Amino acid sequence: MIKLSRHTPPAQLANLGCENLAIQTVDSCPQKLVAYLDFEEIFPIHSISDDSIWSKLQSMPGDGVLSFSGWVGFMGYELLAFQFGIPTKAKRDLPVPAGWFGRPATIVHFNQEQTVIESRDPNREEEIEKRLQDPLSLDSPTVTNQKHSCNLSFDQYKDIFHQAREAILDGETYQIKISQRFEAATQIDPLSAFTKLQSTNPAPEAFLLKTKEFSIVSCSPEVVIHKEADRMITRPIGGTYRRDDPDTERSLIERFLKDPKEVAEHNMLVDLERNDLSALCLPGSVQIQNFREVESYAHLHHLVSTISGTLRENISLKEIIRAMLPGGSITGCPKARTMEWIDQLEPCFRGPYTGSFGTLHDN
Repeated sequence: MIKLSRHTPPAQLANLGCENLAIQTVDSCPQKLVAYLDFEEIFPIHSISDDSIWSKLQSMPGDGVLSFSGWVGFMGYELLAFQFGIPTKAKRDLPVPAGWFGRPATIVHFNQEQTVIESRDPNREEEIEKRLQDPLSLDSPTVTNQKHSCNLSFDQYKDIFHQAREAILDGETYQIKISQRFEAATQIDPLSAFTKLQSTNPAPEAFLLKTKEFSIVSCSPEVVIHKEADRMITRPIGGTYRRDDPDTERSLIERFLKDPKEVAEHNMLVDLERNDLSALCLPGSVQIQNFREVESYAHLHHLVSTISGTLRENISLKEIIRAMLPGGSITGCPKARTMEWIDQLEPCFRGPYTGSFGTLHDN
């Protein structure tokens, strides 16, 4: 392990020329990042019906060489929806696997005070130390007013919206999150895009996954699963207001907390996630803390609650994923029936969008 007593911009990772790279925030703090590289094993998931993924992703004993020796990766929306018996009729039109996981041999920790490098190969630690001090080889991103396209016309989107509204009026669902995709060609490097986003819209659960075949950049604020020992936490987000003039922000937040639409949306999500967690936890252990608090980010206010519970014995990874994902905040509720409506209404794969990224530790 090598410790550098200075802040190193994560953009310096570009000097390493990594074919596969993952970065995520730590402790929900945008200023603390960890990068995973030099993957010893890579496990792309190509079939949403491949049940062997669960045995592959089961925990393995750590060897103590690295502070983290598990898997890092993502599961796409369709992979998670398939658990509910939803085969997905949507057109699969993205060059991205249904999921992807890798085991890193090198980890770099970044915060405002120091940079820590740890690798199974001490020579690699020294090489990274040197390369992180080299002049930056990554160009700053410049975004022009490029033309973009959408997978739905405005009339198509309106039709989907009205069908969803009728489904709610008919009692088929209480809340449904419909989506559309925007596309634009760009030459921006994924690492450059990630660092730019973190400076303009710092997110507590941001991540980057860069591979030879595809890249994913996300700036999510939400924790769906956080497990430590037998304790499980989820923090549903539902309800959004745009940040306004600082002089009027206090009155805006007061109005936000009383907005019947925002409050109803959040309350339904809390009920859903509490029910999901109860399927895994000991009776009576599921509790709501910090109910309907306002969390403020660079451009938005969100309503957030924290729900926790004590897991029953012998709960498997598959059971946890099946109960908690996809998160209710990106489907609606009730979850299974609403996902059936999403599959019926949306013509294209969501893929990584509204899937989940994270780490599976060796314990």
